[in-house]
Order: sequence, then C-alpha cells, then structure tokens
Amino acid sequence: MEVLTVRLSWQEIALLMGVGFLGATALAALEHGLGFIAYVWSSPLNMGLMIFFYCLCGLALWAIPVARLSHENISTYSYPFKIEWREIRQFKVSSYFGFTWLNIYGVKSRFPLRIPMPRKRIHSIYLFMQRTSGAETVLPAFADKRLSRALPGDGPSPAGSARP
Repeated sequence: MEVLTVRLSWQEIALLMGVGFLGATALAALEHGLGFIAYVWSSPLNMGLMIFFYCLCGLALWAIPVARLSHENISTYSYPFKIEWREIRQFKVSSYFGFTWLNIYGVKSRFPLRIPMPRKRIHSIYLFMQRTSGAETVLPAFADKRLSRALPGDGPSPAGSARP
C-alpha cells in the first residue's frame, strides 16, 4: 500500500515558531512586566536554553507528518478521524499569509481536514491523487489558481485563463 506523507515546510515551521515566540513574549510582558523580558534576554544561559528549546520544537514539528494520503483514506494527526476518498462531500482551497491549504469535508465531519500544500509538494500530491481511485472528487481543486501555478504545463488550468 502506497502512502504519501505531507510535512510542514520550513517556512511554515518558522512562522509557527515565530508566532509562538511573540505570543509567549507578550504573555510574559503582561504577567511580569517589561523588566522581566529584558532580564531574561540579557542572560546567555536563558537565551541558550530558549534557542535549544525552540530548535527542538521545530525539529519535532518537522518530524511529525501533518497528513498521510493512502489509496483508501486521508488522515492527519491534528484531526482524530480518517476520511475515505468516497466519503468526501466538499473541498475548498484556502490561503493564509501565503501558505496554501486544501480543506476537505467528509460526510460525517463538522470541521475540515486541512492538508498543507507546500509549493514543492503540490505536483507529487497531484500525481498521487491521479493514481488513487476515488480521489477524482478532489482533483478539481487543482484548477484553483493558487495550486495550478505550481503544476507543470500539463496540469489543469483555471477556467477562463490560458496557460502559456
């Protein structure tokens, strides 16, 4: 059984780590005041431990695959359920801060299963879905301009635009 794993890109991991660092700094400033932050940032031991901790968290985020696509279903670690290809009722392509996501809704799901679409992996995800029976319900999502730009010239083209 062939399985395609999708991991977060380094840009997405850096964005998550940056937002987490700024959020933690803001909470520390609200709780202890700005003097506490200046004290923590001035200590080499504290800075070394903080950098080590953030690098360790970044490596853990990279090591855990965000989504697994198999020939039978789609699963993620953040969403506790698997959605089979035949159970997909709706999909939507969304883009936040330059990162593209494919939101897939199953028959019994209230919330979408979000699959990140790193620019370097869009073509391999598209080819995997072409070989998977039942995934033809999701293949029209690749006609969206955010995804079709990453596909080579033989990929689907968005309605109303000509591909060079």
